[in-house]
Order: sequence, then structure tokens, then C-alpha cells
Amino acid sequence: MVRASKSVVEDILQNGISENPLMLRGVAVENIIYMFENGVMPPSTTEDESKNHLYFWPIRKNFKRFERIYREFERCGVKFAIEESKSYAKLSAADEYMMKVLIDELHMPPEHARKLYNHFDAGFRYDGPKKYEKQALKLDWNNIYKSAKKRKGVLLEPKRNILDDFTPQIPDGLDDGIRIYCPKGLDIKYVHGVKPLGKIEEVILNSYLKSLS
Repeated sequence: MVRASKSVVEDILQNGISENPLMLRGVAVENIIYMFENGVMPPSTTEDESKNHLYFWPIRKNFKRFERIYREFERCGVKFAIEESKSYAKLSAADEYMMKVLIDELHMPPEHARKLYNHFDAGFRYDGPKKYEKQALKLDWNNIYKSAKKRKGVLLEPKRNILDDFTPQIPDGLDDGIRIYCPKGLDIKYVHGVKPLGKIEEVILNSYLKSLS
């Protein structure tokens, strides 16, 4: 994994979202910073069918050569994809913020924080140190939730050449859009641009850019 250069980060931030994107993904600003720091957008690590995948909302007219996607996503134009991606971005932003609280406040390793958060949020089994679970229960979750709700997330637009190297799939349901299998993450070379959806995200991304030499 290689940290993105300042010029690459500048280009992605300046590009934003185009008028006719191929497809869109809603993410947390922490995911974008991770991508800049490591050169890849991390895939899902949840222990279900989404593991090792990244999900996107397709703009139907761009998928004529993928017959099933073109047929199934009949109403998925740019506006629809933006709104669905915004909704997911907001959820992801809140999740990642609360994850960050666990890591920062309890000094937890990220792998334990993810497992503990999934335990509280979705009922997954937590097999990490019990001390973290006990400490997490003592946190002021009312204020944490309030802060999490202020997060809006970020829209990410991939480049069109992503379809040259990845085959889009339709999961069991259509409620999550389409997905690509990328267990090692999506290389930053496939990313066209990102757009912060809130002031907090905008400040974080601008501060990150200024921190680069």
C-alpha cells in the first residue's frame, strides 16, 4: 500500500462528481482519508455476503452491455443514484464516527473496535478482550449519537475504466445497488473524484490536503 501523492489527492478533490457519472458510492470521510493514506478504498469486512465487496449505485444508461443490470435498474438515473448514495453515505459516516470514538477513547486496536461495534450495532459475536466491552458501556452514548448524526459522508465516483478490470454483480436484493469483488480494496487509480456532503467532511478533507508536503 502506497500513500497517494499530493497531486493525486488534489485532482480527486477538485474533480468532485461529474454531470454524468458511471456509478456512485456513499462513504464516510474516514474511508476517503484511508484511501489517500494507503492508496486503496477498503472493501466491506462485515462477516456476511458483502465481505470483500464494494457497493455502488449504477447510472443505468451506462450499463447497456450488462443486460441484467440495464434491465433491473430501470429507474436508476443520476438523480436517483445520488440520493441513494447520499443515504448510504450518512449511515456510513455515523458508523465510522462511532468506530473512531471506540478507537480513540478506549485506545482499542481497529480490529477489536470493528468487532465490538458490529456486536453492539448488529448483534454479531464479539470474541475480543472483555475489558473493551465493559469500557464501551461506560461511554456517553447519547452525546456520541448526537455527534454521529451531524456527519453527512462523502460521494465517490469511480472512473469508467473500472469496468475493464472488474465485473459488476447484482446481489440477492436490488436495495443495495450493484457490487464489485475486490478483497484487496479498490486502487485509487480507479477513482475519478469525491464530493463532501457536509461542512465537517469538507473541513476534514481540506485540512488533510493542507497537511501534505
